[in-house]
Amino acid sequence: MAQQAARAMGEQAYLVLDAYFAVGPVFQAAAEKRGSDGPLVHILTRAKKNVVAYLPAPSPKKRKQGRPGKYGKKLKLMKLFDSTAKAYPLQTARTRVYDRQERVRYLALNLLWKPTKAMLRFILVESSRGRMVLISSDLELTPCAAIELYCRRVSIETLFDTLKNTLGAMAYHFWSQYLDPASRRPKKNAPKRRRTADPDKTRNTLAAIEKFVNVQLLVLGTLQLIAKAYPAQVKAKAACWLRTVSANTPSEFVTRIALSKLVNSKLYGFGKDWITRLIRDKQNRPGNTGVYEDAA
Repeated sequence: MAQQAARAMGEQAYLVLDAYFAVGPVFQAAAEKRGSDGPLVHILTRAKKNVVAYLPAPSPKKRKQGRPGKYGKKLKLMKLFDSTAKAYPLQTARTRVYDRQERVRYLALNLLWKPTKAMLRFILVESSRGRMVLISSDLELTPCAAIELYCRRVSIETLFDTLKNTLGAMAYHFWSQYLDPASRRPKKNAPKRRRTADPDKTRNTLAAIEKFVNVQLLVLGTLQLIAKAYPAQVKAKAACWLRTVSANTPSEFVTRIALSKLVNSKLYGFGKDWITRLIRDKQNRPGNTGVYEDAA
């Protein structure tokens, strides 16, 4: 999906992932699809704490029998933070870490990684939030750019939380009885591809799920635009109790409450309108069949 998005945009993109995806097949799959300027998608992920990498093997002074070695000295990257070796000095820079600017220590190294059998960029970062190692398939990615890219993951988590808990975007009830049910405890070596007895109806079900979530995304964007354009009006209409006001712009939750109260008040006033009451009185008359005949 990331490669399809990059192809549609017509430019390279970065896929930022957590430590769960710091495995060889992820980097290998990204390297397979290439554009005119290189890979369509560069991977940026956090490494596990026990990550190790290797320096390239030095060229032998005298050629020996057999294939020359590829891997050189083994480096335990988390230990380099406390290393006093002059070959691995940590530099300092000021960059944005989540919601504030701060000074961080970093070290960028291009090393060989055995799961991919290729060169990757390892970026050691020490900030107020602790130490971590980032892995990137882009060998020219600057450390500050890598830190800011990885910190953008929090916006993805916040978006998913708002969609799920504020709007109920994941509470769809579309399913297909023709599709094999997914097991919560799949057996080892079981076929990963699920089968369906009616592909057309199954595709319609999946399309309905996708449309439902996309509509919730449009609703979320509308709430954010209203909150950004009319913050004072939203707070006045919401009139809800907030434990801590963290920003001048109201949240999607507060904006939703304000809109619901506004819509309810408008509907309540519409019900009292004299034209509405006249229509309802005529509809509720005894013997009214709802069919109007020509008086002539």
